[in-house]
Amino acid sequence: MTVKEFEHQKFSLEVTGLFSNDSVVEKKSINYDGSIYIPPARSEGGITFWYAPVVRPPKYVTLRPGESTTLTLVLSESFSAGPLGVGRYKLVFQSQDGQKVVKEFDVYFDIEKTTPLLVKELQTEGLTGRNAAIYNLSKFNRPVLRRTAEELVATGDEKQREYARSLLADIEHGNFSPLELVLITQARYSRSANPAITISVRNRSGSPEPVQEAEQQKFFLELRKVVHPGKPDEYFEDIKTCVYTPKESPQNANPITLGPGESTSVIVNLQQCFGAPLDAGHYHLIVKRDPDEQRDWKIAERKFDIRGR
Repeated sequence: MTVKEFEHQKFSLEVTGLFSNDSVVEKKSINYDGSIYIPPARSEGGITFWYAPVVRPPKYVTLRPGESTTLTLVLSESFSAGPLGVGRYKLVFQSQDGQKVVKEFDVYFDIEKTTPLLVKELQTEGLTGRNAAIYNLSKFNRPVLRRTAEELVATGDEKQREYARSLLADIEHGNFSPLELVLITQARYSRSANPAITISVRNRSGSPEPVQEAEQQKFFLELRKVVHPGKPDEYFEDIKTCVYTPKESPQNANPITLGPGESTSVIVNLQQCFGAPLDAGHYHLIVKRDPDEQRDWKIAERKFDIRGR
């Protein structure tokens, strides 16, 4: 059979997955047109020259039985997504004549191969490499992150020791915690249903993480209701606060270990927490582990409606 070389064909690609975000599934798509050629950029005398795309004639190849024509694409470059996040992806290919192929694949973090490279980046002074090393080690190998910082404090030069001390202080302050606060609510509640919400603490790292059970933690809830006093364009927020307090003393509770992706949860009855039934209306609920902290993992927000009389 004589066909166009794959590089000269037209097709579409659609990928669904986490990309660079740990919790939001995204869908990205591209349309590849092999009749368009973009000449590579050229640098000369400190100036970079880019060239306009041009239309090129197709090339054909004759395939004997069992032979093929192929094209290799780097997904992160093709979708301008940067490194793909760890997780499962779905890839949909559709050719110009309508043929479709669906494939699924996983992106994983290879601790054994990657950790030594990240440690080396952490020991350099390059800001980009350091930030990437901190992000990945804090997510997939926190013990190595702490151990490397401690070794730099003990054996590094003056700049490395200063940087490592600040890194250890950030670790102690919880800045690189892999725990994520998750709030689960319905979109709508009936006023007579006595609304309840679920508060979870999830381990989004690739390694086990010790944590107190959610039932043994203290959570601060802030509930905001939009109130229209008369005119539709006039409103204010009626704000209520309450604190979920463990039934048992947290000092007497033993921590548990959450594996990658696991979570611990507690169900909170809003009427009991706020001490009164909630009226019908539109609400914005904010949950924190510490009333004074503003770090993302310690704050979760959801909006919902309560309907009925």
